[in-house]
Amino acid sequence: MSSIILIDLSSIFWTYWHASESGEVSTAKRRTLQLIESLSRDHDFTAVCRDCPPYKRTEIYPDYKAGRERPPLAIEELRECVVELEKFGVKCYASKGYEADDIIATLSKQAIEKGIEVFIAGKDKDLLQINGVKITDPFSENHDEITAMIKFGVPSDFVRDILALSGDTSDNVPGVPGIGPKKAIQIIEAVESVKNYLDGKFNAETFSTLPESLRKALVDNYDSLKMSYNLVGLDYSAPVSLDLSIPEAASNDPMDEPKKEIKKTDAVIEITPTEQISKTELIKADPKNGNWSLALEPINLNSAWSLSKIMHQSRMFGNFPNAEAIMAIILRGRSLGIDAVTAVSSFHVIEGKPTMHADLIVGLVLKSEICEYFDLIETTENKAVYVTKRSGRPEVRMEYTIDEAKKWGALNPTRSGKKSNWESRPKTMLRRRCSTELARAVYPDIVVGLYDPDEVERQ
Repeated sequence: MSSIILIDLSSIFWTYWHASESGEVSTAKRRTLQLIESLSRDHDFTAVCRDCPPYKRTEIYPDYKAGRERPPLAIEELRECVVELEKFGVKCYASKGYEADDIIATLSKQAIEKGIEVFIAGKDKDLLQINGVKITDPFSENHDEITAMIKFGVPSDFVRDILALSGDTSDNVPGVPGIGPKKAIQIIEAVESVKNYLDGKFNAETFSTLPESLRKALVDNYDSLKMSYNLVGLDYSAPVSLDLSIPEAASNDPMDEPKKEIKKTDAVIEITPTEQISKTELIKADPKNGNWSLALEPINLNSAWSLSKIMHQSRMFGNFPNAEAIMAIILRGRSLGIDAVTAVSSFHVIEGKPTMHADLIVGLVLKSEICEYFDLIETTENKAVYVTKRSGRPEVRMEYTIDEAKKWGALNPTRSGKKSNWESRPKTMLRRRCSTELARAVYPDIVVGLYDPDEVERQ
């Protein structure tokens, strides 16, 4: 008999994502793909199934799975998993509004009808409702089998009843307050099934044998139980069709595809192809302005995210806690016209805020077309003097002295307790403070929201 393994991709990926959230985010994708590869070895067919919100169950209960907002960058990494799987010929199933459990239930039914032995890899207890399949724990060392009898002490036909009565905090299913799996079994034995109770078809005599507290809980929470029963039931009619044809692995090398860039216009965002860059060409001439630009510079969110993960894994940018922080800095730099490597090298995250070198703040001003000059006039250990002229406006001169720095508290230790740079490098610090203050005063439209590390440490 042929066999198929249906894998809950969403469950596996999010488990690995949360496990590595504080470390290398990229391990979620790698470990997910490795696990799926190992799960697939002993079966004739493999299919992965994933959630596709917004869920139809929110039509029954708007708060269903409320509070489960997924980080956009994590969702992008999950999409990358799907792309990789499809590239190597693995069937991936999803349908808008349906969860992976529904997709698995539907495909299981179709496979059984075709005489195929069905294995399911997933840890969601909702899957235990499915009859005629073997469910394994993908995270156990030997992929141990899980059954409704092992988990709840009841056959799979009663799993829905257990879940409806006891609720599920992870999915925001309310259930009946005060009822756990053990009390749920006690209730089921008295009324035979939750559906019997909801339809009023239970035996009143056996129902009376329940403790008064349980009878009262059922009566007082009838509507909640009915809603929960509808929420936890699997949908065996999701709009997917089991395809047992042998897929051809995708052979196109993504590097061979024409690069695309996102171009913003007044009304819409257009995606237009750009010239293809040779795999070995690291720099290319920019025909628009004659400057040289890096061919490896990210041109869309996907490439920026990939670069962020590479930078984080390199350990050369340890001042950023994770790949998301690096991604945020790349996007911040992009909004300022700064290339990715310069942005990551020049920004720091202090007290949760992005900061950048004072020299780069001034550099942004000089780069703009509205600055005619920005010159250092005098620099000593007691003061720094700069002058600048903005097009169409008079020259502005600014002086910053060591006495002003003392009043500001610059010579005091930082909030982290570190010794102040003002003590050992007063001339440099005076130049930085004077130049950034002048830039902020004359060019607020360019440097708004930009602060150097010293400013943030002393706020």
